Amino acid sequence: MTVDCNQSQFTRLEDLLTQEHQTGTCFFGLHAQDQALITCIVPSPMEDDHIHYVDGAKGGYAVAALAMKEQMKKTKEALPS
Repeated sequence: MTVDCNQSQFTRLEDLLTQEHQTGTCFFGLHAQDQALITCIVPSPMEDDHIHYVDGAKGGYAVAALAMKEQMKKTKEALPS
């Protein structure tokens, strides 16, 4: 998910996700950046339908996914064998 928020809102979101992760509810990855990238897919110029993809311009979903995978790996390593 890509969101536009200020630093206070980001910190609140990060704190909430961290709390939920600590209770075993979720894994998450975050990546903050100051620019977005919007891609518009127009399948046909003759139709009125199209799709917009919004992501961070400096790594976005890919960097957040790496953070989440690292979090998952650390959690797995911490589990008793």
